[in-house]
Amino acid sequence: MRKEVDELIAKKIYYPKGQQGSSVRFPLQPSGMTVQVPVHHLHYDPSLWPNPEKFDPERFSPDNRPKINPLSWQPFGQGPRNCTDMPFAQMEVKHVLAGILHNYHLVPCEKTEKRLTIKYATVTQSPLKGVYAKFLPRTHQE
Repeated sequence: MRKEVDELIAKKIYYPKGQQGSSVRFPLQPSGMTVQVPVHHLHYDPSLWPNPEKFDPERFSPDNRPKINPLSWQPFGQGPRNCTDMPFAQMEVKHVLAGILHNYHLVPCEKTEKRLTIKYATVTQSPLKGVYAKFLPRTHQE
């Protein structure tokens, strides 16, 4: 499907007017035009993800991966201009989390929000009030 989408973007997109056989042309690449994909809306679209608000790692299990439209999950973009540091970023997150979880138990504290308040910017989103937890040292028995 990637080659078809790349081809579609390289040419023009046609939006149906509602009458069979007619369409309106919207060129996607006039000089200087910026196109931004609404990634947050893709990631929380209930027609693409059952219960999108629920944390469900099983969505991405090897058995479920083939059922996911690759254009519906874009944490690093998609196509020839996706983030080139994606493998590094994923490895870095796993490394940091493994180090923290190896040495600490994370537990909620008095400032921990039960449901994060999200600050939305043009391209990114982040917790409005930060993320708080207590880090309790683990005792390792050698």
